[in-house]
Amino acid sequence: MTPPFGEWLRAFGLTLVLEAPVYALFLRAAGFGPTGGVLVIVAVNLVTHPALWYIYPRFSPYWAWLLLGEGLVVLVEAALLSRWFGTRRALLGALLANISSTVLGLMVLRLL
Repeated sequence: MTPPFGEWLRAFGLTLVLEAPVYALFLRAAGFGPTGGVLVIVAVNLVTHPALWYIYPRFSPYWAWLLLGEGLVVLVEAALLSRWFGTRRALLGALLANISSTVLGLMVLRLL
């Protein structure tokens, strides 16, 4: 079942808010200012977030779908960011950002 657009948009906004502080540290070290940093964070997530919600097939159990999907998101985001961060830092940044948005996002969405 495909999630409604409004549900995706809410999750996308929450993802940006939760990942921004993590990515900001890496982007600042790479020489990005606030505007450039925001554009990079939004652009990277515009590639991965809709793909996870609308293209990547959903399957059971949910935890396996989530773990594999988020793992793929980390790899794609790291590949996109490696030009500016280098491979190791991009992988670390993508991993930390996505762990924070997944864990905190699931907590927030369950509370709402």
